[in-house]
Amino acid sequence: MRDDEALSLKATCLKVQPADPVGKTYLIFGTTSKLTGIKKKERWISSKDVEPAINAAKLITMTIAKCRGYKTSDLRLFTSVGLLSFSPRKNFDRKESQAGFHDLNSAMFNIPILKDDHDELKRLCPFTDWDAQDKFRIGAPWPIRTHQLRRSLAIYTAQSGLVSLPTLKRQLKHLSREMSIYYARGASLAKNLFSDSPYHFRKEYLKAKPEADSLAYIYKLLLSDEKLFGRAGRKIEQLDQSSNVVTILSSKTVTLKSFYNGEIAYSETPLGACLASGPCEKRAMRSITACINCEKAVIKKSKLERVIKSQQFLVESLDRSSLEYRMEVEQLNDLSRLRKRMKRST
Repeated sequence: MRDDEALSLKATCLKVQPADPVGKTYLIFGTTSKLTGIKKKERWISSKDVEPAINAAKLITMTIAKCRGYKTSDLRLFTSVGLLSFSPRKNFDRKESQAGFHDLNSAMFNIPILKDDHDELKRLCPFTDWDAQDKFRIGAPWPIRTHQLRRSLAIYTAQSGLVSLPTLKRQLKHLSREMSIYYARGASLAKNLFSDSPYHFRKEYLKAKPEADSLAYIYKLLLSDEKLFGRAGRKIEQLDQSSNVVTILSSKTVTLKSFYNGEIAYSETPLGACLASGPCEKRAMRSITACINCEKAVIKKSKLERVIKSQQFLVESLDRSSLEYRMEVEQLNDLSRLRKRMKRST
């Protein structure tokens, strides 16, 4: 969130809602006025990790309110600690709301810049002379600003290929797709988040992923009762008709070995699945319709219908005179044409 968005939060900003089939959804409610000049109610999707942090800030705010005799019905989440009697701030300088988050470079965040950090900066922004900037010299404390967290989120989600650009745009509260692209620039050059440390979770992740992918490939594609479309989907349909699928299922060990060797791959997509074992050149920009003509794409009618409904809802919420509206309508038309082709082939 931007600083002003975080400062707009009330103590009651967190809402925990049940999610299907099981689990919870953590939503933060606040306001944003960036680039519009008018405060607009917004919400951010978060995770369970935010709950103890918000509860801690809320407890501090409630303590301040009790000491100052404030009503607790409409408290801000971040109330200024300068209101406490033992605060070193001058009485005339005491304000009810927190002024901002400008004290991140305290002892808690006194993180020294290492050579690896310097190399990362050069990869992300190769046209900046980082060696000439004294505040970014190796060994200096990292000059942390809250906006860096937004940029990092954009870069590494774009790098992962797991988050679509429209989703990233909504989470960052950008007014245009181009702004999200600007934030995510350099994603292809960023260092992989998965550490090479033998103690990193990456080791367990890489060990379990081929097995999980092979099981998903077998049960969601080979054993699927739903007809498969897309170039890769048609090949699996032909495999099924030739009864070779029985051979594959009878030897799960061979299939699993193929996944470990990188001969076969599987990943979920909004439209079905992707069987590409190598990097996807469209991954950073992750358009919904990028899979339609891809030779590694498997498309399911049920998923296509859900995506079309979601896209229709998005299009209806946009300004008809905006560039984004025209781009999203074009994607919706591509999806609708795909649905017509699939109906003709059944």
